[in-house]
Amino acid sequence: THPKHEIALHYFGRSANWTTLRWIFCEQFKLTPEDAIQFLGGRETDLYRRALICYLDKDRGAMLDAINKWGVSHGVNYESILVNNLYERLAKHNQVFDEKDLKPKDAISTNKLLDQKLKARPKRE
Repeated sequence: THPKHEIALHYFGRSANWTTLRWIFCEQFKLTPEDAIQFLGGRETDLYRRALICYLDKDRGAMLDAINKWGVSHGVNYESILVNNLYERLAKHNQVFDEKDLKPKDAISTNKLLDQKLKARPKRE
């Protein structure tokens, strides 16, 4: 609502500087997807920011493609950790897990078993 909101969105322009900090600001100040995309430098950008923009667009396939292309030359660093975490967050919203509990019905947790053993032990005098 600030009068200089538009100026702030364009402050960094298309520069790749401070991309992760800008992402943190987008999340912290809950920018709309379009404002966040503008703040990150627009849609025509490098693969790292492309992955972030795909997350904002909720485009899991395009995000994975950008991550894979970008990751080939960048390896593991804080940026790759961020985009992979965001990808997992996005993927969880689009997947339904039907996991079965593999634990037997009569299974007892280790803590409960230990408590039972300690209570059953004869008291020392």
